[in-house]
Amino acid sequence: MKKSTLLLIISSIAIMSNANASTYAPETSTFNTIPLLLAFVAISYFMLIRPQTLRDKAHKKLMNDLKKDDEIKLTSGILGVVTDVDKTYINLKIAANTIVKVDKNAISQILPKNTITQTKN
Repeated sequence: MKKSTLLLIISSIAIMSNANASTYAPETSTFNTIPLLLAFVAISYFMLIRPQTLRDKAHKKLMNDLKKDDEIKLTSGILGVVTDVDKTYINLKIAANTIVKVDKNAISQILPKNTITQTKN
């Protein structure tokens, strides 16, 4: 078979497949994809972004409300009583004569009063 004949056959097959593909392809427009894109953005916002910002706000409020003699739990699980509050650090009494300096970001929660004394018994 000659090279030109082979090229003619291949090009005619390509043209026919393009013609068939265009007749069976569903019509899509930007008006159909915009609502889908907006729905995806809204779902992403309400499932991922908004809950994280609410958690961040709550943690920032927790750190700002911290005061002396509060009983806290650190993210590592250590319990202690706050002895001094700085702008970014706190002094935490974790044993009788043991005071450590801890970053405020390490606080996971403020415990109810007398929680630590109850757990020692």
